[in-house]
Amino acid sequence: MRLSVIHNIQWLLIFITVPLFLGFTVAILVSQLRRSQMFFRTVYFVPYVISAAVAGKIWTAYMNPYYGLNQVFGKMGFEKLSQVLWLGDPKIALCSVAFVDNWHWWGFIMVLFLGALQQVDSNLYEAARVDGANRFQELIHISIPGIRQTIAFVLIMTIMWSFLTFDYVYIMTNGGPANSTEIMATYIYKNAFVKYRAGYANALCVIQSGICILLYFFQKYVSKKGGLEDD
Repeated sequence: MRLSVIHNIQWLLIFITVPLFLGFTVAILVSQLRRSQMFFRTVYFVPYVISAAVAGKIWTAYMNPYYGLNQVFGKMGFEKLSQVLWLGDPKIALCSVAFVDNWHWWGFIMVLFLGALQQVDSNLYEAARVDGANRFQELIHISIPGIRQTIAFVLIMTIMWSFLTFDYVYIMTNGGPANSTEIMATYIYKNAFVKYRAGYANALCVIQSGICILLYFFQKYVSKKGGLEDD
């Protein structure tokens, strides 16, 4: 139980940093485009509509050391990369699964941020340029404050979904190797449907729900203090 909670916290730290930063950065870049914006929005969003079962199986094949990406790295001369066991090394297995889930998730966040950025009044940017503001100043003083409610929403959803995640871990590693990717959802599943410890699994569900509620209120408090949400 303790190990699965630790892994969920590590998963949470990854998902409140990497996909949010990547999604926001790409949304800023795509919002500057005029003609090809729809093309990039579609390309980046496509991974999100692929079923987790399908994407998980595809990436499991890619990370197979015998016929996956390792063979490509070997032919390219990257010997060290060709010997990495992406899903077989307990030290990096969780990060490998998180990478695949990030690949699936960040495009959705990008679309949310892009939609929010397009709602910001363009007159604010024009006024800022007249006053001599550069792109970074526009980002800090106009873009981020203008989409603060979207940022708060994405943070709340990311925090809750990080503790409820199940599909990619179950499909790609089933909690292995050596429980290095075991998270609360897979731990509960195994206790309920493999070990038939329904009462214990039910108690774990209550604990999982309590953790999500506490994190939700903590995030709401921090968002209000940081000005991400209106009172």
